[in-house]
Order: sequence, then structure tokens, then C-alpha cells
Amino acid sequence: MKKHLLKLFSFGMITSLPVYGDILVEFTEAGYVGTGTTQLWSDCLQAQNGGKTTWVENTWGSYAVDSTFGHVVVDGTRAFRKAIYQTSLTADQTDYSVGIAFTFNRSTGSLSDRADILAVEFTEQAEGGGRLSLTLERMNGGNSGNYRLSFFESTGSSNSFGNAGWMSETVMGFADESDTVSDKLYLEMTLSRGADDSSGNVSGTLTNLTMDPQIPIAEFGTDVVGNFDTSDAFFTGPLYGLIGSGVLESESHVSNRLIDSFSLSTLPGMGGDPVWAGLPVDENGNVDTGDVLGWINVSSGNWVWSYNLEAWLYLEEPTDLSAGVWSYVTK
Repeated sequence: MKKHLLKLFSFGMITSLPVYGDILVEFTEAGYVGTGTTQLWSDCLQAQNGGKTTWVENTWGSYAVDSTFGHVVVDGTRAFRKAIYQTSLTADQTDYSVGIAFTFNRSTGSLSDRADILAVEFTEQAEGGGRLSLTLERMNGGNSGNYRLSFFESTGSSNSFGNAGWMSETVMGFADESDTVSDKLYLEMTLSRGADDSSGNVSGTLTNLTMDPQIPIAEFGTDVVGNFDTSDAFFTGPLYGLIGSGVLESESHVSNRLIDSFSLSTLPGMGGDPVWAGLPVDENGNVDTGDVLGWINVSSGNWVWSYNLEAWLYLEEPTDLSAGVWSYVTK
């Protein structure tokens, strides 16, 4: 992904892009070096940037950086491996989001059981603790050819489960049995902490970035699981985002899982009287910036939707709008 820096007032043409987040990790960035060889220390995520400073894996070598092609290769011979990003999201926010952009190959063999492909998760500890996990799951038997979003939570006094967002594999780019490579997909989970440690809830989406980055192909609503309880540390402390690898590829009949980017966001809560750059935010996250950018939507963190430009802008909240604003955009 190529970043462009422009100074924006109320004019200009900008290419639309999907929401990624306050923290966007692309594996062509400085410090990410490797040939994509799993179970090789120098290539693994945990070894990047000096070792265990940017990522921690529960088994090193399960995720390998290929800096030439700009992605991370997932080791298909290991199941349920985790890679935890070591920059946390601060505890003073209400809503949090974690996401990955990825592709994968699939074969059409029969599955003995439904199978996890990839997951995005939150935990309250830098090297792993309780889990909130949203997984892309491949179905078996009479549901063969279908996928869904599946949620698991192990942070409170009892575990919570749920699934939704059933979809045919055709919406992910698999036109027929001979079409073995998915389109580029974006899996995202959003956590709302709620007013106390017994009122957390989650939502999630899967989006086909190749077809339409604005419209999800599968959704997991906050009503699927409803409110659940979390530990005090999970409710009051910082959160860490992570990637989960799912089951063995021999069980899921997928291969070549390639993660192109990882993102984290803190999202403005809608309680009380929210403001952005000193301006009121309505219940849908909209702000009227006047002659600067007109109406914008700030409900997705620093990725801001401009209604006038019909585009996503990476725009950090300014203290003084009258001087104009700087924004990163993507083409």
C-alpha cells in the first residue's frame, strides 16, 4: 500500500479505501525482513525489529515475514498459533477494533469437521491471557462451500460463544472448483467495553476488498452474543491485538494463507457528549467541520470518511481546524 501525504482544505480528488485503523502494520515497513520461511528464526514475526519488541508468538516461527512480497506466511503444519502485537491500545477508550487483510487458497476436499481459517483477537496481557476471538470458519458436511464468522470469549466468569454471517464461498472470490485463490479479504472485530465489566459486547465483519471495500460480505452483530462479563483487568487495562492461525491446513483444506496487513483502532464511544476537534459528534459519529472538510464521519478512529470527497482519509484529530489539516490517503 502506497501512502500519500496531502494538505486538505475543502477541495481535491482522493481515491477511496477501506478503514484500517490508528495502527497499520504493513510488512514492507522498515524492520520487517524475511523470505517467508516458517520455522526459521530470522524470518519469524517474533524476530523482527530486534526480537520480541514488536511481536510475540506463542510458538516462534509460526508466522514468517516475506518482505519482498509484503506479507506474512502462516505455517500450515501448526494449529492455533498466536502472534501478539506488542503495542497496546490504551485503557481510556470505550471501543476497540482489530483487523487483518489476507488471502488464502482452498481445495474442494471433504472436511471431517468445520475448520478455523484465521482469527483476530484481543487479550489483556502482552504475552497472552484471556481471549476475545473472531474467526473465519469453513463449514463441512451439508454446509460444504459455506463459511461463517464465529466468536469465542474466555475473559470472565464464564465463556461466551456465537456465530453469524453465513456466506457462500463465491462472495470471497471462489467462482468455481477450479478457482482456488480467494480475493483479498479484511476480517475485523470491534469490542465495546460497556459501562462495567459485565456489559461488554462485540461485532465483526468480513469484507471483500477486491470487490467492494465499503460493503461487508458477512456481519456479526452485537446481538449475536449480547453482553458478556470480563475480568477486571480486561475491562480497565490496556488491550493487545493478535492474529490467530486456526487449525492445521490438512484439516481445513486451505493453504498459502498470506496476511498483508494488521490494524488496530480505538473508536470514539457514543456515550455522554462526544466531541472531535472541539466540535460535537452526533449519535452516528458525524461531525460538521464547516469550510474545512464539510461533514465527516469519525466513528472509525483516525480513518475518517469525508462525505464531500466521498473518500476515506487518515486524519488525526487536530486541535485547530482553522489552519487546515494534513491527511494520509491511499491510491
